[in-house]
Amino acid sequence: MKTLLLITACFLPGIIMNSCCSSTDSVTAMSIRYYSGGGFSGIYEGWDIAIDGSVTWWQGFYGKRDTTAIVGKLSPKSWRSLRKMAAEKAITNLDLDERGNMTTTLEIIESETRTVLNWPGMHSDTESAPPAVKAFVQRLLREIQELGR
Repeated sequence: MKTLLLITACFLPGIIMNSCCSSTDSVTAMSIRYYSGGGFSGIYEGWDIAIDGSVTWWQGFYGKRDTTAIVGKLSPKSWRSLRKMAAEKAITNLDLDERGNMTTTLEIIESETRTVLNWPGMHSDTESAPPAVKAFVQRLLREIQELGR
């Protein structure tokens, strides 16, 4: 009897914690960069969303961030929803690398994997986004605009 109580005492807390706290809706940690630029000026503008959902706007020549501003932080619900949408649309499995005079880039960084998608057009022109990423890009920009930038 003592053995049964000991076994129950050892395993019951783990079973309870696992059943009430496990999540079948796990979403991978990721960061996102969304930007565009090029053309005559060579200036790029975009946003970085860090793993914690904080958003930074930046502008500068390719590879540089001459001007930056902290925009805010996405709500945990919004950030989780964006990451889930990226996973459901299998964005990291796409292969888009078409450039134009002005090019938009969407980068998704998950752990050690970096997916870079390019298409002609400006980041603000969501209609130029390829069909495979259009809904995601529209949602991404809407979330950023709600933060005020």
